[in-house]
Amino acid sequence: MFYELVKYRSYFEIETDFLECNLEGGAAQNTILGMFRKAIANDSEIAAIHSDSSLTVGDNASSLNNLLGVNDGWLKQICSCVPECNILDAAGAAPSQALYFQAKTRIPTRFRGISNQFRFIVGPQVYDHWAFYWGNRLTNGGDAALQSGDAPGPWGTPFLPVPLWPEMIPYGSSGTPVTHILLTPPENLVYIVGRQLRMERERVAKCDLDYWVMHWTADFLIEDPNKVVLVKNVNVCGEAYDGCDRCGDADDVDNC
Repeated sequence: MFYELVKYRSYFEIETDFLECNLEGGAAQNTILGMFRKAIANDSEIAAIHSDSSLTVGDNASSLNNLLGVNDGWLKQICSCVPECNILDAAGAAPSQALYFQAKTRIPTRFRGISNQFRFIVGPQVYDHWAFYWGNRLTNGGDAALQSGDAPGPWGTPFLPVPLWPEMIPYGSSGTPVTHILLTPPENLVYIVGRQLRMERERVAKCDLDYWVMHWTADFLIEDPNKVVLVKNVNVCGEAYDGCDRCGDADDVDNC
């Protein structure tokens, strides 16, 4: 496995006048530093998922483009390197028992022995959609889901909801918001950190402020693309997916 680390930088400024006039006084600096660390954690998660090196970067580009455009994240890599038979296109349909079942059938045969390691990696709306369905069941399990908001995963495979997972990807000529679902062991998505987060402070006397900057290096990899099933173009507001799609034909013994 080869990787190429990319350097990231985040920064902010605190004016002395602000520290003297706010309700917390000098303690506001620690509050801001805590918020800064949380923001960097969110940025690093977004970069790992969304990064796309085809985006325009530079002084005239947006902050988001400059975050995402310097590398390729997990989704970009998966969409370009996962085998055809590992891809299921929902084509704007909503998640359903049939969709999750079809996704499980796309797990290559050689990985069925470790299927208990696989998870449905989804955004919050997809997870809530399944919990809503489960809560409508007139069973003890349905009552429990209605009370807690939690539900067991379909066909014995748990969900891994990711708060920052993209759920507003434009699809088709109308730009209908869709999302993608991954079925893979979470460990298959690799986040490499080459330099631990390091925060440094510089006093800029002529501006009467402190300048805080943090650098880190990272890269994002898919350990084995063959171990990923991609369910793309899922619309939680669409008609429920109801299909039975196979990949390959009877003479193609290597399609899985």
